[in-house]
Amino acid sequence: MSDGDHPVGADGLPFSEHNLEKLAWEKKAHELSLSQEREIELIKIRKEIWEKTIDTQMHFNDMSGKSRQLGISLVIAALGLAVVLLYRREDATVTFSIFGLIVSTHISGIIVMISSISILAIKQLDLEVYHKMLRGAVAFGEEIETMHLSKDVLKTEKGLTGAISHFSRHSDASLLKCGDGSHYIGSKRVNAADKIRRFYSIAFFATLILGVCLTGTFLNVKSAPSGAVQNTQTDSKNGQQSTEKSGS
Repeated sequence: MSDGDHPVGADGLPFSEHNLEKLAWEKKAHELSLSQEREIELIKIRKEIWEKTIDTQMHFNDMSGKSRQLGISLVIAALGLAVVLLYRREDATVTFSIFGLIVSTHISGIIVMISSISILAIKQLDLEVYHKMLRGAVAFGEEIETMHLSKDVLKTEKGLTGAISHFSRHSDASLLKCGDGSHYIGSKRVNAADKIRRFYSIAFFATLILGVCLTGTFLNVKSAPSGAVQNTQTDSKNGQQSTEKSGS
C-alpha cells in the first residue's frame, strides 16, 4: 500500500529511504547467508565423498597386497616342502612311463614348478581385477581433489591422492618448497602396473627355473624292458577285443 507518493508498510506507516535501504541490505545479507550455507553444505558433502573414496582406495590396495602375499606364501611353502622331501629322496621319487621310456625324478622339482604356475593365476587376479579397481578409485579421487578440494579447501597444489600418484608415477619425484607453497616436480614417468608385472615375472621365472633344475638334477630315463612293452601291447589288444565283444 502507499500513502500519496510514499510507500507504506503493513501497519500503514510510511517507509523512509533509510528504512528501504536497510531492508535491501538485510535481504541481500539473508541471500548471501543462504548461499554460504549451501556452499558449506556442498563442501561437507564433497568431504564425505572424498573420505569414502580414500577408504575405497585403501580397500583395493589392501586386496592387491594380500594377493601378492598369497603368491609369496605359496612359493615359500613350496620351497619348504621341497627341502623336506629332498631328505626323503627314495620315498619322494615319481616314476611314470611315456613313449616306451621309464622316467623317474624327484617330486620336489614338480612341486616348485606347480607353484610357479600358481603365481601366474595370482598375477591375473591382482592386475586384471584389484589393480584396475584401484586405478578407477584413484582417478575419481584425483578428480574430486582437483576440481573441489585442492584450491578451495586444502589450499595446496595437489590433494592426498594426487600427491601419492605423483610419487608413484615418477621415479625422480620430489617436492619443491617455494614462497607461494609447494610444487611437485618429476619427469621420469613409470607405470605402477609395469612394476607389478616385473615383480610377478621375477617370481615366476625364478621358481620355474628352480623347479626345472631340481627336476633335471634327479631325472632318470630308462628304456622300458621289451617284455613289459609287449605285455602292455597285449593287454591293450585284449582290452580292445573285450570291448568289441561286449559291444556286439
